[in-house]
Amino acid sequence: MLFSWGRRPAKCLFESAVDLGTPLEIRPGLVRSVFIVPREYVKGRKREKIIVCNTTAQGIVDSQRGKHPEFVFTYVKDLPKWARLAKGPHPLGWTLPERSHKTLADRFEYAWGKTRTAAGMADLHLHDLRHTLGMRLRAAGVSDRTQNEILWHGSGSMTDHYAVAQLREIYNALKAIQAPGADGESLNLLAIMRERRQREVPQKSPSLRLVA
Repeated sequence: MLFSWGRRPAKCLFESAVDLGTPLEIRPGLVRSVFIVPREYVKGRKREKIIVCNTTAQGIVDSQRGKHPEFVFTYVKDLPKWARLAKGPHPLGWTLPERSHKTLADRFEYAWGKTRTAAGMADLHLHDLRHTLGMRLRAAGVSDRTQNEILWHGSGSMTDHYAVAQLREIYNALKAIQAPGADGESLNLLAIMRERRQREVPQKSPSLRLVA
């Protein structure tokens, strides 16, 4: 996940005012963006970590190019009410404000809360996504070493210098989990969410019983 304050905590391997991430050829004909995160933004601050984009993440990064010179994820501030409803020039001569892209850094909590509520998962936390990712990596048969690198778990098995083969290994692992999970995984996740929802229903309200 690339957070909205992207450029500063997730600096590029190659400093550039244009590119989002370093485009590296993972294998012949396949170029993907790779980000390096300085250790001051990594838990424990022991060493830098990397983010390798799979096809889905690459598409998201590419869609953001050219919108802002510094930040990855931005938003366009809504027009004032009078401008949205106006059918012509404002009677007092007011002009429309410039609608530039702004960083989402100061709106992350709001946007995250609004999105998960709309999806019916108001109790979902960011760390839950890490657990789901770990589950899918294990189900795909990804090695513990590669899992640790993707999840940023403490491990001294990989050095700070990455060979292209290692980046390819990480990319292949992320590609393997792009397909929908196995039935067992989906059932497990649904069961967990159903259990959480049932706990929210008052015990003395049988009429409010949730139907699976």
